[in-house]
Formats: sequence, C-alpha cells, structure tokens
Amino acid sequence: MPPSGQDLYTLEWVRYAIRDLRSARCLAECSTDLNLAGNVYWMAQQAAEKAIKSLLFHHAIDFNWTHNLEALRLKLPETSPMRHANLDLQALTKQGMEWRYPDDLPDEPSPEEAVEALTVATTVVELMSSELRDLLSEAGLGL
Repeated sequence: MPPSGQDLYTLEWVRYAIRDLRSARCLAECSTDLNLAGNVYWMAQQAAEKAIKSLLFHHAIDFNWTHNLEALRLKLPETSPMRHANLDLQALTKQGMEWRYPDDLPDEPSPEEAVEALTVATTVVELMSSELRDLLSEAGLGL
C-alpha cells in the first residue's frame, strides 16, 4: 500500500533530517582543517529538530513552530521512546542557535563540543528511525 499524504509529508521531514545529519558528519570530517565546528553544531541541531518534527507529523500532533528541541520533544506521546531518552536537547538548542550568527557569541564552539552535538543528533535521528521503522522500510528509506 502506498504511503498516505500524511506519511508522505512525514517522509519528507525524515529525508531532511537524514540529509542534515549527513551534512553535519561531512562538515565534521573536514572541520579540523577549516574550523567548521559552528557549522557542524548548527547542522546537528537542524537534524535533531527535523527528526523530532517528523515524529510530531507522524503522530498528527499540532505544535508551535520553534527551534526549541525540548519543547518539541515534550509534545510527543508518552509512548514515544524519544520523549524519555536521556538527551541534552536544551544545550543543543541553545548553542546550535547562538553559534549560527556572528553577533551572538564571540567564539565558535570547540571541536569537542561539535562532536558532542553530532552524537546527540545521531541519537535523535536513530530514535526517530526506530520509531518509524515500518514506514521507512516501506518507503525504502534508512540511515
């Protein structure tokens, strides 16, 4: 059975989450030479945000448009493993947004901070993929 309209929309958000995570990984690989830690952090935040939003769309949950990952996560149903995962989404939200623009903070994040952001984002995308396993399998989409 082909995916419904709602499932197609969810899948688009999943694709973007996966793309942003892959972008963060690629940036991280060349970050040591180019000091791209801020870009890694931003793309990691975006991957996590889109992964959580894909779950909200999947569950047909209304939410305010925000970059606040913790606020988005708290909208998920109690049955969602993402809701109860031990993740520091507040730091990913705050630092991901602050390091995006030049006037916000004087220094870029350290490479270690960027790696931590990438680790959190990877966990978020993996949790989303696990929760949407059947839909992603039917669509031939995966990490």
